[in-house]
Amino acid sequence: MQDDSARHEGPEEVRSQRDRLLRENESLGRRIVHNDLERKRTADQVAHLFRITAAVLAAGDLEEQLELVAHGIVTACNYRRCLINLFDDEGRVWKRAHAGLGQEEAAALTEAPLLTPEERARILDERHRIGNSYFVPHDSSLAQDLADTGVSSRRAEDEFLDWHPEDFLFVPLHGMDERLVGTVSVDDPQDGRRPTAGSLTVLELFAREAAFAIEQSTLLRKLEETRSYLNNVVAGSRDAIVTTDVEGRIVLWNAGAERMLGWKQEEISGKSVLTVYEDESSARATMKALRSGQDEDAAEVKETILVSKDGDRIPVSLSASALLDETGRFIGTAGISRDLRPWKKLEKRLLEAEKATTIRELAASLCHETNNFLETILSAGQVSLLTLDRDEICRMYEAAGKESELSAEVDRLTVISQEALKIAALTNRLQHVARGGTYETVEYIHDMKMADLPEGPGLSGRILVADDREYIRRFLKDFLVLEGFQVDTAEDGREAVEMACASHYDVVLSDIKMPHRNGYEVFEQVRAESPDTRVILMTAYGYDPTHSIARASDEGLGAVLFKPFQMARVRAVITEALAAGNDAS
Repeated sequence: MQDDSARHEGPEEVRSQRDRLLRENESLGRRIVHNDLERKRTADQVAHLFRITAAVLAAGDLEEQLELVAHGIVTACNYRRCLINLFDDEGRVWKRAHAGLGQEEAAALTEAPLLTPEERARILDERHRIGNSYFVPHDSSLAQDLADTGVSSRRAEDEFLDWHPEDFLFVPLHGMDERLVGTVSVDDPQDGRRPTAGSLTVLELFAREAAFAIEQSTLLRKLEETRSYLNNVVAGSRDAIVTTDVEGRIVLWNAGAERMLGWKQEEISGKSVLTVYEDESSARATMKALRSGQDEDAAEVKETILVSKDGDRIPVSLSASALLDETGRFIGTAGISRDLRPWKKLEKRLLEAEKATTIRELAASLCHETNNFLETILSAGQVSLLTLDRDEICRMYEAAGKESELSAEVDRLTVISQEALKIAALTNRLQHVARGGTYETVEYIHDMKMADLPEGPGLSGRILVADDREYIRRFLKDFLVLEGFQVDTAEDGREAVEMACASHYDVVLSDIKMPHRNGYEVFEQVRAESPDTRVILMTAYGYDPTHSIARASDEGLGAVLFKPFQMARVRAVITEALAAGNDAS
């Protein structure tokens, strides 16, 4: 049986049901209206986000882009205040942008302590995460630690629902490599509510736009820095840097190319690069190989000849390579040419230096070997003259009626000694070259040249040679004159003393056995009359019948020369005597 109790309900029950239905429909209606408003609001936020995105892409620099994003967040994302901080590689803030802050608040923010990397790591803890953002409630220990880092809200606590004025909300900004490059922090939500994952969606889209702006600006800045650097390298290079298009026409012609080859960029641009090559066939072959990709060694340095605007031939080291686009298609060539003329000059100087070194080494060797032979020849000649000049030998020739033969023999030995001394002087000039002295060349025979040896740095001073043997006086005088000295001679001891007292001499060479005065007497009287004059005694075979050497040595005799003379020893002893005289004066 059908239950008809409902038909017997009273008026009160009917009204109650009606009111309940009306309330439920009103709540549903409000929810429908709210949802419609939320959808419209979200649509408006997304539309605003698109407009901001377009403005950011058109903005001129990073600072303008960040300002657009910050104001976009305040306008569209339910928050009255926004702050964007960017970090460098060390985590330090290097740029800021903000919106919704007054001048005093912005000034206070710049003076507030910045978050440390440690504090930032505590904020970005998973415990605080909501969606892709991080919410730090005011009653947490972290919020209390962060109390001095931000700007206090201008709104009272009773104006909020479940958001507190000291709550913090951060949205991290990550680069393409997920590195933290900054944060967006917002405050004072318009509805006074704590954030939810859904309510943060549009804010996080704005944050992503800010991250994109940072990445784009960083890439553009690095690209500009690289472009500027490369332009400076190309413009400032001393080398010639030239690029061509696919047809071999010149596109880039730097200042180094202008200096080296004479053409200005506007003069040469568009012309074939073959214009500057001496050997066009070789240049064509290189370009063909680069174009086809067959020349794997094309980028290696090669030596070639370029021709300047004035027709000068310029040796260069050339490094050429192909230019390819992103698909690997050949679009031209690039070449760097270094002027080898300075290197060629240096190479020539090095060769000349090596040649000069070789000449000096040969000269030193030649002088050394020649002087060894000369010493032997001179010693042999002196021994022969000493032998022929002995009294008993002279008497033998006189008894045999061969005085003329003896005289001729002495003359021949004298000539040998004189010529040997001239050779010794020539070796001295060679030694001057061996020590680094310069020389000229003169024509010799046909295309041959010979060295015109300069006079060496000769010695100077006045020397008196005293010896009763004529050939000794002549021999020493010839040698010392060739060495650069002014030389007088005396036939005996008395003449030597008279000459030394009448005129100043730097050095007196005196034999120890002479008529009228022996060597010691010459030493004693010359030293008494002229203390600055150095006396050197000479003896044959160590023969010293008057003990002149021993007595003079006790009184300060400087040196002794033994016959036959070694010319190097004669030179050294006289040089030492002159030096001692200069020191004494």
